[in-house]
Amino acid sequence: EGGIAAICHHVADGLAQPVQVGQPAEKIYTDGERVVGARIAGRDIETHTIISTLPINRLPQLIEGSDRLDRFRRFQFRGLVLVNLKLEGRDLIPDVIVWTPHGFPYFRVTEPPMAMPWMAPENKTMILCEFGAQPGDDVWSLTDEEAVERCLSTLDPLISGVRSRFLGASVLRQPLGYPVFALEYEPDRAALAAEGTGIQGLHSVGRNGEFDHI
Repeated sequence: EGGIAAICHHVADGLAQPVQVGQPAEKIYTDGERVVGARIAGRDIETHTIISTLPINRLPQLIEGSDRLDRFRRFQFRGLVLVNLKLEGRDLIPDVIVWTPHGFPYFRVTEPPMAMPWMAPENKTMILCEFGAQPGDDVWSLTDEEAVERCLSTLDPLISGVRSRFLGASVLRQPLGYPVFALEYEPDRAALAAEGTGIQGLHSVGRNGEFDHI
């Protein structure tokens, strides 16, 4: 109950100084070299430490007083269309994760209940098909029904009789799926990994914040 936020609240309750949770950050103030404050939910506060989980290419939009993060604006992410099929049966694919060869429209198929049985009722399962896509392209523009049909019409080599097992589905479009590693900004990516943001007291963490495939 409460999801991952419940853990954040528990950690915050044990800290000596007050921690604001569920408060949107609007600006991060610096003196050019270090963090000096932030605007949180419309009010300015003084602080010397900020931990950001924003995608690293969006974090520069919040910074005032420094352009050190501007080099990260050009970092790109690859989008995903995620189709989650609900099926009769269990252990329907060879392993929890199967990377599909050329000819399949999705690059990976995952059956989470194989590793975490509590995620589905007994003798039922979920199969996640991941499509590489970008907002506006042909795959992104598929209707939910079309995306589901594309999975059902191509999964038989992996799951025999998949259509007869079908119970329902959901579709999620995620524009920030995976980091794009490009030679044009590789030195800046390496510097981010080794040295951080370049502003004292500003930490960029998490998968998108570290621009890494975690």
